[in-house]
Amino acid sequence: MQVAGRYVNSAWDLMASLDGLGPDLRLHVRREGQEARDVVLRRPRLAGDIAFRSSRSGVWELWRVAADGSSLRQLTTGNRNPGGPAWSPDGQWVAFEWQTPYWDIWVVDRNGNNLRRLTSHPDAETRPRWSADGRFVYFISYEWGGTAIGRVDIETLQRAPVAGMAGDAGAAPWRYPIYGLSPDGRRLAYPLQTPQGWKLHLARADGANPVPLVEPGEQIALNWSADGRRLLWFWPSFEGGPSYFVRDMDTGAVRHFQLSSAAGAVWAPDGESVIHDTAALAGGASDLYVADLDGRPLHRLTYHPAPDDEPDWWAPR
Repeated sequence: MQVAGRYVNSAWDLMASLDGLGPDLRLHVRREGQEARDVVLRRPRLAGDIAFRSSRSGVWELWRVAADGSSLRQLTTGNRNPGGPAWSPDGQWVAFEWQTPYWDIWVVDRNGNNLRRLTSHPDAETRPRWSADGRFVYFISYEWGGTAIGRVDIETLQRAPVAGMAGDAGAAPWRYPIYGLSPDGRRLAYPLQTPQGWKLHLARADGANPVPLVEPGEQIALNWSADGRRLLWFWPSFEGGPSYFVRDMDTGAVRHFQLSSAAGAVWAPDGESVIHDTAALAGGASDLYVADLDGRPLHRLTYHPAPDDEPDWWAPR
């Protein structure tokens, strides 16, 4: 069979050509004993850009790709193990953590230029998140005693603590986005260590007035939908198996579903699906997928022998 101007010889090659996103594909199909036909496969159109981490260059770096699979671009160089990419509200900047030599918060523009360091402290500072107005970048830090959420003014570089999470430094699983800011900039959801264990709390964006959100449990990977109406989190020790949970912030209703990824899912811009990495589905080499809220895969976004993970998806509103 000829696909997009080339012949494919295996089921895997055919799947890689037909699945995922990208331009429409023109197929030249011939069945035995019949005339060949030209078929056009129209693929989904998804807006925006996805920032993610990948070792496709030989070392871990940050990359950007359009949601339709085009315009792949490397954003960082230097083999400093960047991670936790987070888009600014206007889609012009990506904040991330970088080991230089200790973990600090940096920003780079969407084309991989204008690299800038926002924090410089011997204690680890990781998992950046932007304020709704783009003025501040929030992060996890051990600077103020224990484990806390802080923020830095991107113009003045003034830093301040926002909310304490645990009395011990390093208590939280720092490799995951363990807190989330609502898109309207008013609310902060984060896990707080209590005598009964970790418990999700909801507070004002400045950390004031925290109130419990759900029962105690190892809940991490918090992420708000673009409209602020739903909150997604991951519970690795849930009794039914590692699961993702979605809470309707208006009604309080909660549902859960399962994916093959471990705490790597974040909302897609439509608020009805999630983007996640799938090491299990890819046989150990993680790629990026879109799945619905029942955990069913909808689209495969990347194909590469090297792993892709930690996606963050921005789209204009």
